[in-house]
Amino acid sequence: MQHSISNSGDKAVVALSGSFTFDDHEVARALMRQFCAGEGSNVVYDLSGVTSIDSAGIGLLLMTNDRLNKASKGFALRGPTGLTERALQLARVGDLIPIEV
Repeated sequence: MQHSISNSGDKAVVALSGSFTFDDHEVARALMRQFCAGEGSNVVYDLSGVTSIDSAGIGLLLMTNDRLNKASKGFALRGPTGLTERALQLARVGDLIPIEV
């Protein structure tokens, strides 16, 4: 998984691309810690470039949501497509994390 971060006011947008799998857990946890400790109040993960996600990747998204909520920060997902969108639907991630189209 590759990522880039852009900031706009109180919102950080993380554009992710490639596969999001267990192999990415160190990067995902580092991003989570960075945003929990940071000053912004909202984080959006743009998944439009993510080609696939496994159960560990979904778990990392859920953990990020939990930790950011505990830090009084908003978290949302944006633009999943294809297999990534289908995996998130099957796991009912949208019931826990807002998904922007």
